[in-house]
Amino acid sequence: MVRGRQGSDQDKNFSYAAETGPAAANALASRIRESRQARGKSLQEIADALGMSKSHVHQLERGTSANPSFSILRALSGYFGVSIAFLVGESDDEENDEARLLQRWFAEATPRDRGAVMALMRYQRTAVAR
Repeated sequence: MVRGRQGSDQDKNFSYAAETGPAAANALASRIRESRQARGKSLQEIADALGMSKSHVHQLERGTSANPSFSILRALSGYFGVSIAFLVGESDDEENDEARLLQRWFAEATPRDRGAVMALMRYQRTAVAR
């Protein structure tokens, strides 16, 4: 569910549409519409499943939603079973290929954020090894 997560630190630090402009918004809008129609879902079904308003889903489909957050992109990609890269038009492959998006975020992240991610990865590696 997306509701209640707006304005999180992750969302403030990453804004796909703001960084890539109108072309990404148009790609996102058409991919959402195509994915919804291919699955025979209504705007209301998508909205209910993701805890969003029907009008917000409609705005996303039209490309008029102001800067969808990463949590919304993640929720939509999970719902449709496609990668975020596919949704935003960076990939024509629907498979989960988010490495490119993560790589770009990492390159543009602050040193503090990169350090936090690296610490988390080191922790995860040691926790798995136990």
